[in-house]
Amino acid sequence: PVPAGLGRYVKFTAQPGRGDELAELLLQAADSLRDTPGCELYVINRAAETPDEIWVTELWLDQASLDASLEQLRTDQGRPQIAEVTALLAEPPARTDLTPLGGIGYLPGGAGYTHINLETPCLVYELVEGGDLTDLIVRWSSKPARQRIDWANSQVKVLAETIGWAQAQKPTPLAELAAYTGLDREQRLIAGAKAEGKVVWYTSLAGSSYKELAKGFEAKYPGVRIEPYRGTSVDLMTRIIAEAEAKHFLADAIETTLPVLRYMRENKMLTPYVSPSLAKYPSNAKEKADRGLFYWAIDRETYMGVGYNTNMIPASAVPKNYADLMKPELKGKIAFATSDTGTRTIGSMLKHKGEEFVKKLKAQDIILHSVSGRAMADMVISGEVGISPTIFRDHAMESKSKGAPIDWVPMEVVPTNAGGVSLVSQAPHPYAATLLVDFLFSPEAQKILADLEYGSPFRPVSFKLWYPEAGMSTAQYDKENARWEKLLREIGRKQF
Repeated sequence: PVPAGLGRYVKFTAQPGRGDELAELLLQAADSLRDTPGCELYVINRAAETPDEIWVTELWLDQASLDASLEQLRTDQGRPQIAEVTALLAEPPARTDLTPLGGIGYLPGGAGYTHINLETPCLVYELVEGGDLTDLIVRWSSKPARQRIDWANSQVKVLAETIGWAQAQKPTPLAELAAYTGLDREQRLIAGAKAEGKVVWYTSLAGSSYKELAKGFEAKYPGVRIEPYRGTSVDLMTRIIAEAEAKHFLADAIETTLPVLRYMRENKMLTPYVSPSLAKYPSNAKEKADRGLFYWAIDRETYMGVGYNTNMIPASAVPKNYADLMKPELKGKIAFATSDTGTRTIGSMLKHKGEEFVKKLKAQDIILHSVSGRAMADMVISGEVGISPTIFRDHAMESKSKGAPIDWVPMEVVPTNAGGVSLVSQAPHPYAATLLVDFLFSPEAQKILADLEYGSPFRPVSFKLWYPEAGMSTAQYDKENARWEKLLREIGRKQF
């Protein structure tokens, strides 16, 4: 079978004499991608006869990995900005998309594989290991035959002893670690996590929140590095399904909205756990499993309401409820995100105002943008969008506190994303995964989220909450979400 993956050749042509500047920016981009999940190969090339033409050879685990890396290059502090590259170009980049088939340097399944070549005085070893694949190739070096044989015989005993020791060092199963309640739980997890060295964390948290949590974890547990993959809940679902089909899991722990976690539970992708801080959590914030364990618990809530640019929308025009979105002075100024933020907002309007009201919104010249809730907040701040009912409170309030011209108001009912934390059943780094789960429920992590205006099961709010997925199975939610998405596209016009 053809291995999974995505290959690309991209040619960048610099303005005359600016090839060195372009190459330097692209090399910085390549360096910033070294620890990016899903980036298998990112090589910068140049031919001597055409110094202003720079070629990039790329290999990615999947499209989601590529999309996430582009978002990082656009937004992460200290990374080369795409705009800087564009400013040096004489013409748009020329790209060729490819499907990798195999060959030297390419391993099926992508990240997580180890490929080692070791040449001894007498033997050459080639080892490929990862997932369900382990292959060791041994061949003779160019030394004299007698010398090679004597050396090989001397290594047999050492090799046998090494194999025996490795078999005796069986790691503790994830299920046992997740359920362990001994007083030495944290010390045991720290020791194991430091030996593993890292934890891969999938999350739909946006803005600075997941970065601040990662910094807090790494500061508390030096020697254990977080590799975050941030995406929308749809992105995470797509990636998880692809990994399950390939039987090659990268994620250790996941923090996202409940429809994704319900899908994973229904497909036996989660390991139930207990965590020291959960004893203080209300029962309705924990999804029970057997033996006093939990599939997930709620670590944060995010609230969707109306965000608006304070320089563009006068106080008299700011809506106090969904019906106020029909004010004449808001016509042509309202935008919706078409991500799940937008569809869930339509679901709330449909439930509390009815389908007839939703369809009337079309008269307001609604504009649709294929962006996340965080990106929509940025568009409001920049003035590209005047007002949007698909803005998260935490995004608006964090930006407002930094002087941005944005404010947020709740409607009569507030669609709420509850984010839960789960352990992935095939976690490659079980100690670090369990340690991260414990940290996300700790007072330190909860303070980070509270400072960024995230809600919590512990902190009541003054507005009425609506949980879109409440009481629904995965199949039922998918059916309703498809209906909401259809209505959203009917009332607005797409902005490209």
